Order: sequence, then C-alpha cells, then structure tokens
Amino acid sequence: MKRNRKEIAISYISILLVVIVFFWSASRFSYEIYFKIVIFVIGAIVGGVFLFGVIKYLSLRKPIAENNRLLSILNHDCDPVRFIQEVTAYMNKPIKKEFFLKMAKSNLAVGYLANGDFDKSIEILESIPIDETKGHDVSTNVVLRFNLCTSILRQLNVRI
Repeated sequence: MKRNRKEIAISYISILLVVIVFFWSASRFSYEIYFKIVIFVIGAIVGGVFLFGVIKYLSLRKPIAENNRLLSILNHDCDPVRFIQEVTAYMNKPIKKEFFLKMAKSNLAVGYLANGDFDKSIEILESIPIDETKGHDVSTNVVLRFNLCTSILRQLNVRI
C-alpha cells in the first residue's frame, strides 16, 4: 500500500510532539514511575491517533470538495457537456491519490452516459483497474461495476 511520505513524516512528528508533551506533564506528578509510563503510553497512543486523523482529514478535504463541485455540475445544473469538460480538465492536473483518479474517471464515464455516448462510457469504465485486494476500494469497485452495468444496459436500450 502506497502512502504519501510527507503525510507519514508529519504524522510521526505529531506523535513525537504529543509523546513529549504527555511525558513532560506526567513527570510533574509525584506518583510512581510506572504510573508515569502508563500515562505516557496512553497519551501517546490517543494523541497520535487523533493527530493522524486530523492530518488525514486535512489532506482529503480539498479533493473531496473539488469532486463535489464537479458532481454538482451534472446533478444540479444538468449540463453533461460542461461536466465532461470540467472533469477532463481536472484529470489533466496531477492527481496524487489513485482513489481520486479512479473516481474522476468513473465520474467522466457517468458524464458520457448522461450525454448519451454509451460506447465512450463503457470504454472508460473498462479501462479502470479493479483491485480486489484493497479493502478500502470495495465501495469504489461496487460503484464502477454499477456504472458499467448501467452503461451496457443503456447501450442495449434496456429500460432501467
């Protein structure tokens, strides 16, 4: 599983800072050393998990907001041509996470489906690799397969 090195480095530094703060605060108490160690370990774990979650949220906030903006063009404005243009422009930008690239391609296929170009939609959806080994991609795989089935059925002129 690939991870962003910068994200991991920031997480480790954050965990280290939390550990130092908790160790310093635990050392101010006049309890036994074992109690200090327990407080230190619990504080380090809780603080590290919390900071990792915050960093993860901050790193995903912009791509999710961009995806929602693009989807509003299709869902609210009902303009598949503009949606296709915007998603194509978005995909030309460097996308760091594979998940967002898959999502953008799937959204582009849905745009072609809404525009009536079923062959292009099927072509795009079939080009997206489906990895069965990644647990977090289960929902993405379901959406990709649903969109592919919908495109094929619409191409065959089956009413859904």
